Amino acid sequence: MGKPVIEKYQITSKVLPKEFDGVKIAYLSDLHSVSFGEGNKQLLELLQKAQPDYVFLGGDLIVGRREFPSEVALMLCQELAKAYPVYMGMGNHEQKLMCYEETKDTLFPVYIEKIKQMGIKVLDNEAVQIKRGAGAIRLYGLTMDYKYYGKIWDSVTMEAAYISELLGSCRKEEFSVLLAHIPKYFEAYSAWGADLVLSGHVHGGIMRLPWIGGVIAPDYRLFPKYDAGHFTLGDSQMVLSRGLGAHTIKLRVFNPPEVSVIVLKKELA
Repeated sequence: MGKPVIEKYQITSKVLPKEFDGVKIAYLSDLHSVSFGEGNKQLLELLQKAQPDYVFLGGDLIVGRREFPSEVALMLCQELAKAYPVYMGMGNHEQKLMCYEETKDTLFPVYIEKIKQMGIKVLDNEAVQIKRGAGAIRLYGLTMDYKYYGKIWDSVTMEAAYISELLGSCRKEEFSVLLAHIPKYFEAYSAWGADLVLSGHVHGGIMRLPWIGGVIAPDYRLFPKYDAGHFTLGDSQMVLSRGLGAHTIKLRVFNPPEVSVIVLKKELA
């Protein structure tokens, strides 16, 4: 799997309140119950080095199996919650556990409740206002229908109106951050009004080739448009993490596990 590395991003916006200028967010996605050293020591040391103001979790902390191991994810959440304000969105593996008859009313709610009891804010089609002094931003967590994770031949599209059905209208008077696990609907997220989208899911394309990028996405799309990194569309920006772990295809080639460190900057008028 290799050692995790820090990837740095700077997000500049006129909408950002001055109180958030210089704020640092550590974004973790797609852990899939992988541990980097005992108790995820390597990962925690990287975060300590980065000194973020907040930690956002982008989903897929676990592997969505009917008898899913949660110890690694829960241990990491516990350590994160001791040191940082932590907010969590849902990925497709959490979605699986919401749907399985064996887990949806038993193991999964217990798992989520343990995370909430640690003080972590879980955003399941919810939004929360994050305040610093007189300034505030709004963080949304999108939990989309599982059909949106279909394979390339399913030809599923997403409209901004669908996001509004789940989250309401985007409050344009506030800088808005959207935790949306799958990046291929960036056009819809942008049309809805997100200033910053944080995504994962693609695992960097599993294998990365020089000058080309990621090779394959989980929907079997070759050389996906959104594989990893920083993307801009209109007034929206997206940070797409390569993620940390792996599950079915436990392979990462030229594709080290990523801790995304995002610095927010106020653009002066």
